[in-house]
Amino acid sequence: MVGADELRVPSGAEGDSVRGATRAGCVASSWVSPVVGEGRRRRGGHERPGTPGQLRTYKLTVRVIAELYPPLTNERRWAFQNAIALSRGRPVIRAAARWDKLDEATVTIECQARDAAAAAEAAGAAIRRTAGLTGQIGVRDIRVARVALAG
Repeated sequence: MVGADELRVPSGAEGDSVRGATRAGCVASSWVSPVVGEGRRRRGGHERPGTPGQLRTYKLTVRVIAELYPPLTNERRWAFQNAIALSRGRPVIRAAARWDKLDEATVTIECQARDAAAAAEAAGAAIRRTAGLTGQIGVRDIRVARVALAG
């Protein structure tokens, strides 16, 4: 374990922040991960391995209500619909969108998650990301209408 007197604060050419000292303390420590995103370590010092066998495939029906600004045009509706259909990668397996009203769409998503709540959260995040970046529409509300195990 590193004591407080062993930490060195960089100065001058080495940098004016204490980031180096914090990193040095983290590297020397037995339980703190030095790099963000490496994962949390458990009490025994071992990293928790991912267990892909526990993921299940869920099929969700989600109701998306769009904002009126920016104005919804047919081009923006098509862009959102096509972007949802092309969404692939973890956790989304496949997705499709259909506009029922001028400002409401029904999105069907199949995704992998540990439980139904995690699947609903992942679906909502994917819809918001797609709507904001690719579809160029604002999302006022996302309501999960149905969650079921895909069979």
